Amino acid sequence: MSQNSLAVLAAAAVISAAAGAGAALFVGRKAEPQAAPATSANVVERAAFEALVARNAALEKDLAALRTRVEMAPSDTRTSVSDDAVAAAVERWMRANAEQLASAAPAAVVEDTGAAARERERSIADALAKLEDPALSDAARQRLWKELFQAGLGDQVLAELEARAERDPNDPNARCDLAQAYLQKLFNVPMGPEQGLWGTKADKAFDAALALDENHWEARFGKAVALSNWPAFLGKQPEAIKHFEILIQQQARQASQPHFVNTHLILGNMYMQAGQKDKALATWQAGAAQFPSNESLRKQIELAGG
Repeated sequence: MSQNSLAVLAAAAVISAAAGAGAALFVGRKAEPQAAPATSANVVERAAFEALVARNAALEKDLAALRTRVEMAPSDTRTSVSDDAVAAAVERWMRANAEQLASAAPAAVVEDTGAAARERERSIADALAKLEDPALSDAARQRLWKELFQAGLGDQVLAELEARAERDPNDPNARCDLAQAYLQKLFNVPMGPEQGLWGTKADKAFDAALALDENHWEARFGKAVALSNWPAFLGKQPEAIKHFEILIQQQARQASQPHFVNTHLILGNMYMQAGQKDKALATWQAGAAQFPSNESLRKQIELAGG
């Protein structure tokens, strides 16, 4: 999984913690929903549906006329007809009128619907390939998810990631990718309880990845950042700090990577937010020793008077 896939969350956490805001993950202006554009498949399917409705109405009219004739017939000419006999008669009528019924739903509808389904599958496959591309920029990744949900494909992409995780339950990367997808779903639903639902699902998916590999950096970092952005009144910040502290320890046992700087920066911000200035300054200074050219760390140290 690309480190870029977590950069947006990292940036949000840095800004949120520095400003003293704890609810960035659940608060924000959402895009207005847009109506799905009409397609040729929609038009043809609508026409076929209307034709079937008209055909059904004609059949009901014929049956009503037949019922009237039976009721008006002299009593001595009436006969008792069983339900089975009626069902058999209807079946005979359906067979006799099969050609007319077929004409109400032309083959073009079936072909067009099949083509639309294939195109949808291609779009989902293309979207997954793009999301997995490590060269995809953060902004482009966010735009792609937004476009997918606006086009009605976001849930299908998410469902495919769920299926992948189920097909390979021992792959922590699949669980981590699924957690990120849940967070993207959270970003694309209206403000309210549903956001909490998707945030919880993301948290559990991160946990599943860490259960498979406790040293999975992306999973622990993603979980920590997500927790740091829960509303403060829910009390998730101490748990977030714990995971960042574990990351600091794990990073010390590994070869330094450029993205490790985010752990120092965000943890220091969270310490400062919790009123632990000494810990914040020490965390930033430790990060600056490893990443001396990082401007964000330098500024935070200066602001803390270090």
